[in-house]
Amino acid sequence: MGKLVSFKNLKELQKLPLNRFNRWVEGIYESGKQDGIDFISQETVAEVGENELYNILLSVKGIGPVRAMQVMRKLISEDWEVCDESQT
Repeated sequence: MGKLVSFKNLKELQKLPLNRFNRWVEGIYESGKQDGIDFISQETVAEVGENELYNILLSVKGIGPVRAMQVMRKLISEDWEVCDESQT
């Protein structure tokens, strides 16, 4: 993977006021979050398998067994829906 931010972009980002920088970062976060939501579905859980999905979740830095089980329950539950930030 190449450089995601060039030196020129870094200098431009350093000059941004804090509020504009926060909005820029939030935009990146929301874009990634939406990409993840679009990718994950009930069919994806069924295709991958519960054990494999659990192991994938455990391989993510910062996700332990408890959080992995919470995510698994949410993905497998019948009333699966995207949760908002207050639920995480």
